[in-house]
Amino acid sequence: MVVAVIAATAVTELVITAVKLERGRFKGSDVSRFLFTAWLFTSVWSGRAWARWLLVGLSLLTAALSLVAVALIATGRLATGTPTFASLLFLGLGALTGAMGLALASRWVGAFQAAQRRTVADDTCEAAALVKPFRSPENTRL
Repeated sequence: MVVAVIAATAVTELVITAVKLERGRFKGSDVSRFLFTAWLFTSVWSGRAWARWLLVGLSLLTAALSLVAVALIATGRLATGTPTFASLLFLGLGALTGAMGLALASRWVGAFQAAQRRTVADDTCEAAALVKPFRSPENTRL
């Protein structure tokens, strides 16, 4: 699930970047948004629960705001250009981010993160075990 969410986000970022480049609206903040997103997904991959829940919250908030935008378009309060296209765009965004949020909130992702934390802890213990013989009192000069 984590790989699917990361892949969906990467494809979405590429599409957004291509559209912005085509229209000449690409800014430096787009680079910082991409780096922040990459850092969060790297944190999720390495087992940090706070990053997972932050992404869940942001994804579900985006889904809710997309549905609010669709409702506003339907009532005519936010109609700009072609409301049907905008409604479909916001519905797709809401469905995608809602599915991503629910996928990240699943217990399988939590189990994956626990396994990742164990792997990092095991690597740290192995590294400490390799260093320990060199730091024993009989090897230390006074």
